[in-house]
Amino acid sequence: MGTLTWTVWLLLAFTALAINVEVGAAPEYETGVAGGKQHSGQNPGYGDGGKGGDDDGDDHDDGGRQGHGHKKELSKNQKNILQKILKYLKLRLENAKGEIEFDGHRISIDFILTAVNINGGNIEKVKVKDLWEIIQLYEIYEKKLESEPQNRNISKDEQVTLLYAITYLRKHKDVTGDIVIDGVKIPVTYVLNQLKKHGQDIRNVTIEQLYKIIDAYISKYIPTPSPLGKQPTEEQKIELRAIIDFLKAQGSNAVGSFILSGHRISVRFILNYLAQHGLNVKNLTAQELWRIIHAYVNETDKLNKLPAKEKTDLRKILKYLKFLGEGATGEIAFNGTRISVDFILT
Repeated sequence: MGTLTWTVWLLLAFTALAINVEVGAAPEYETGVAGGKQHSGQNPGYGDGGKGGDDDGDDHDDGGRQGHGHKKELSKNQKNILQKILKYLKLRLENAKGEIEFDGHRISIDFILTAVNINGGNIEKVKVKDLWEIIQLYEIYEKKLESEPQNRNISKDEQVTLLYAITYLRKHKDVTGDIVIDGVKIPVTYVLNQLKKHGQDIRNVTIEQLYKIIDAYISKYIPTPSPLGKQPTEEQKIELRAIIDFLKAQGSNAVGSFILSGHRISVRFILNYLAQHGLNVKNLTAQELWRIIHAYVNETDKLNKLPAKEKTDLRKILKYLKFLGEGATGEIAFNGTRISVDFILT
């Protein structure tokens, strides 16, 4: 295992298995799909059924109307943070996933992308005010989930996202966008066809039933890696700088992963690497980040060669951790070694 700590090693293992480790009267609210299709001659609007993201070019406008009645205006610093988050989400990096941290709250990236994509929207057209509205929308559905049956096999973020998707699809017909789970886009048409095939209907489907269909789709999605060059291209340098800005804005709260050249890269690994080598994200350069990504890819290549039994054991551990959620305690056993759950989550 070399010099890697158990924490870093397990994070590597989970990411190598392409599994998300994040733990963690709503039907009246919809999405404002920026650039999306319209229903009944109007764009539903992210939160209040009104106008969605417009093209006025004002990326600082927070809008006067919020998803669940909040009139709170964003500070200049908050707008700046949201701009950096948007820049990260708009990169051509495939399948960013995990969570963002904003104003003391964690918000699922899957939820954000689902809110944008479910009605055929485009993240490129989303503005700061749109993202702010989606964040508030997430809080609504997070609260609504408390009255739903708990499912130990599905993470909270996934349940919140699917609850929103079910609610939206029940209210709108002829939707041809995507639901995003675990960083993967699942076409709504595929989901509806599978429901019909199994004799189910969106009008009465449960979160668990919908998850089974989506999970089957995701299991077939395997990114095709391509070799990383010794030096990043000019285009990759732009992407690396956007990632660095995102890490600076999120600080130690940054989680999740993204795909670069077919390789899924763990954000937490990057932060752990910096800490282990006495580096600070504030001074991180694109060249240094490129070296860290190379180190990560080298380690995941080793982990991909793990015996099937060890991969199965890691999946069981992951399933258990997702059920425990935040604040979990106790121990798990792997390869004869007992490891503190709190240690892993930390």
